[in-house]
Amino acid sequence: MRTELSQLKSELLKLNINPDLIGVDELPLIEGFCIYDVRSHLEVFYSERGSKVDCQEFSDILKAIEFFKDKVLSEPSFRLR
Repeated sequence: MRTELSQLKSELLKLNINPDLIGVDELPLIEGFCIYDVRSHLEVFYSERGSKVDCQEFSDILKAIEFFKDKVLSEPSFRLR
């Protein structure tokens, strides 16, 4: 896993984001937003029942991370209580 993605995962955990509802270089446990490194680019999408919904591709890792964080942080239900 790229260093930037490891840092992102740590940051989201510190912000009380439910780790079961996000996937950082992996699919979420249930369903939720994912950021995935496919080596030639990064994909940000919502995983629902094993399907990619609204998949966006990025060549710039920082733009992908920013887009992913905006999606995750805008969902209040993703925060642990």
